[in-house]
Amino acid sequence: MDGFKVPVNVNEPQAVEAETEDFGSKVPATPEQFVPPVEALPVIKKGGKVKKILLAFLGILLIGAGVGVAYWQYTEAQQAKKSLSDTETLLATAKSKVTDLEATALANKVTVLSESKVKADTVAVATLVAAEKTSIETATSTFYCSQTDFSCENVTQTTLRYQKEDTTKNTAGFAVVQAKSSTTTEYVWLKKKATAWVVVYWGQSNPSADVMKTFGLPTAMNL
Repeated sequence: MDGFKVPVNVNEPQAVEAETEDFGSKVPATPEQFVPPVEALPVIKKGGKVKKILLAFLGILLIGAGVGVAYWQYTEAQQAKKSLSDTETLLATAKSKVTDLEATALANKVTVLSESKVKADTVAVATLVAAEKTSIETATSTFYCSQTDFSCENVTQTTLRYQKEDTTKNTAGFAVVQAKSSTTTEYVWLKKKATAWVVVYWGQSNPSADVMKTFGLPTAMNL
């Protein structure tokens, strides 16, 4: 039996004799555990994915900012357009008001000029000195008393127009007197020549254009 050896299967794990220090006996060793090979797992690059997300988020922010700027510019343009329209409306209104004011001022000016003419006539007659008034009325009464169809009795005289003589401006003196009797009313136009008042026309209406031209009567002497 000592010379006979049992064949060993190399494919099966064999017990290995080991000596113990304590007892010096041989005990079978524990077979080694079989560890299967581990395949390497794919490595995920987390940093690249985060970078893409950040870039996408940044792109969205830029697009949003661009849209915001465009909207702001549009709003500003619309506001400027509205302001321009409002300004044009104000200018048109102001122009209309100026036109109305000018028309009113023109009408007032015409009224003032008309009133000024009446006032000027009144002032001119009021400033007629007593001596000049006496000379005019004496010349007037002498004239109408010489007329056979006009009575000298109970005649009332009123000086309606008067223009003072101004030798420095070569302006002649003129006067218009109303002579009113109990039966009729006549108007007498006088012109001052040298120092005397002379009747140049009389009647119940204004003298003709030819008479006014002949004696140089100004239109201010019309009734």
